[in-house]
Amino acid sequence: MSEIELAQAYSELRRDILADAEFSGERQETVFFDIWAQMAAENGDCLDLEYVPMTKDAPGGFRIDGYAIDVERGELHVATCYYHGGADMFTLNYEQVARLSIKAAMFIERCLDRDFVEALDQDSPEYHAAFQINRDQGRINRVRVVFFTNAHISMRKAVQKIDIAGMVVTFNHLDMSRYYDIDRTLGHAEPIEINLTELHGEPLPALAAHLSEASDYRSFLIAMPGELLAEAYGLYGARILEQNVRTFLQARTGTNKGIIETIEKTPEMFFAYNNGLTATASDVRLAPRKDGTIGIDAIMDLQIVNGGQTTASILYAQDEKKADLSKVTVQMKLSVLRPEMIEEVVPKISRYANTQNRISESDFFSNHPFHIEVQKVSRTLNSPRKGDASTGTKWFYERARGQYRVELSRVGAVKKRQFESEFPKSQVLTKTDVAKYAVTFEGRPDIVSQGAQKCFRHFADMIGEQWKADETRFNEAYFRRLVAMSILFQWTDVMVGKSDWYLNERGYKANIVTYTLAWLANREKRGANAAIDYEKVWELQDVPAVLQSAIRFAAPRIAAIVKSPPLKHRNISEYAKRAECWKRVAEEAIEIPVDLSKVTVSLDEERKRQDNAAKAKEIGTGMELEVMLAKMDKAERSRLEKSALEHHLLSPSSVRALEALKSGKATLTRPQINALKHLLARLAEKGVSFAAV
Repeated sequence: MSEIELAQAYSELRRDILADAEFSGERQETVFFDIWAQMAAENGDCLDLEYVPMTKDAPGGFRIDGYAIDVERGELHVATCYYHGGADMFTLNYEQVARLSIKAAMFIERCLDRDFVEALDQDSPEYHAAFQINRDQGRINRVRVVFFTNAHISMRKAVQKIDIAGMVVTFNHLDMSRYYDIDRTLGHAEPIEINLTELHGEPLPALAAHLSEASDYRSFLIAMPGELLAEAYGLYGARILEQNVRTFLQARTGTNKGIIETIEKTPEMFFAYNNGLTATASDVRLAPRKDGTIGIDAIMDLQIVNGGQTTASILYAQDEKKADLSKVTVQMKLSVLRPEMIEEVVPKISRYANTQNRISESDFFSNHPFHIEVQKVSRTLNSPRKGDASTGTKWFYERARGQYRVELSRVGAVKKRQFESEFPKSQVLTKTDVAKYAVTFEGRPDIVSQGAQKCFRHFADMIGEQWKADETRFNEAYFRRLVAMSILFQWTDVMVGKSDWYLNERGYKANIVTYTLAWLANREKRGANAAIDYEKVWELQDVPAVLQSAIRFAAPRIAAIVKSPPLKHRNISEYAKRAECWKRVAEEAIEIPVDLSKVTVSLDEERKRQDNAAKAKEIGTGMELEVMLAKMDKAERSRLEKSALEHHLLSPSSVRALEALKSGKATLTRPQINALKHLLARLAEKGVSFAAV
């Protein structure tokens, strides 16, 4: 990474923040936090954070911008920010970073004081954050403070730690340089180096199981001391867990009782009873040990592929149970792979490795064919022209984080404008965004409110089962619904953020948006035999006026329900994560003062559309189609052309293909066959079928 590249990345990010802030009406600091928090959660630096900015600048003051609590594991995650809005990148030295970071620790100390908590406005998000920390302080063993800044930190150090009231506090930093590094990993692990000699006192003994200079693969068998594993996980947290394992653990927070019992009662037998860890690395550094043997001095890019729950449970036993780990040893199989091999090999390791808590197929969701299919559709499907635009555009689906930026850089400076015109940046769909939209409209805003990682976990399970049942359901019509959901979601988010009723009492916007749309999309639960007409939204590439009116009317009323929890739930954001909140909202009979029949279709019609789209997908993938096309008689060919005209589906390529078909040519070209496949598939979606196919 050069200084020029970093400065360019800073300028691009600044433009994005300014544009997003102007579009949404949010403060630049809020937009910045959202970007950094999402990246940090995906990278394993922290859990999904709730945004609660609170600052006191007096001597001994404090500052936090976001927090999350994992009571099950006894962890509190706190973020504090320094946002620089200038045109040129700013540099912070390490002393400045330390002073700013410690302000978050000061906030945690203040939260331990009940009088401080009760002095806060009890209707504010800040109060709910402080109240929860105070209430759960006896169950918090470890605090992870992450410092977000778009400045450059002049000297980057490893994770540091201190102690506050018996809680281990670690400090981690995510600056502009780390943003650049993470953004260019395309969803893979951010490179980190774990210095075992620093943590363990000397290199770790290891048996080279497969070691060849000519091979792309090396492997080691390691007897990992429990104390060293707990120390590494305590410092680096989920950053050392492979992404699917990390998501798995965030969704299923329970510790393994068998592991805890072994550590407490027979720690010397842990190596025998536990299946151990399977891990990967991009490289290892070897060094001599005191006894003259060779050991591992450092591991680069360590990722635990299997055994994440073992790792988390060992740290839990140390923190929560105060267990002695000195007799605990864990077997580790470490595979050293070239970075370009990771995407192919890691899913296979995950599948084939024998683990105590096997992760299901859907846990390999980042490599699931669903993503490949959606990506393929997104690169070829043109959207209708919007307003006075002369051409349609495409919606870009990111199968891996940063994919859009990589594709943009590949086209070169000359074709960059053309690429951005075809795939506008405002029309990029990320995996986590798609999960949020789909789970919202499915009718689970309570799960969406639990954060991006748990929402994605639910989405992965849902799609995994649906794909097994019928993969033809994932087609162009499915993608058009996803885009329509995105349009509805983004419009509602902006509308809520700029509404007077919201600006008068800010907070919980994310919950309000997902609950409002879930309520609107699931009216059949209240007896309405209708669904949102997603095709109408797709055709307009905008929210129809009637739907706009309905959402404007419903949103403040839904907000009032979400923000008035029962007495037993004092924390609004926690209440929004519960199924009982959704049950209460879903049953609310709000009389919308507009005629929704103009923007809805019957449930039967919606099911018919989906069935037709599935049949169209079968046509588009059927190998026998080429033979059947050749067998179409003159009457069927004429009907095909007439149907295409009636439904306005003719394009230059399909016209040429139809002319070739009518001419009776024995062999059609591949482009002609593809054009006819696409035409027949679109007609099938309209319910028009042909005997030959």
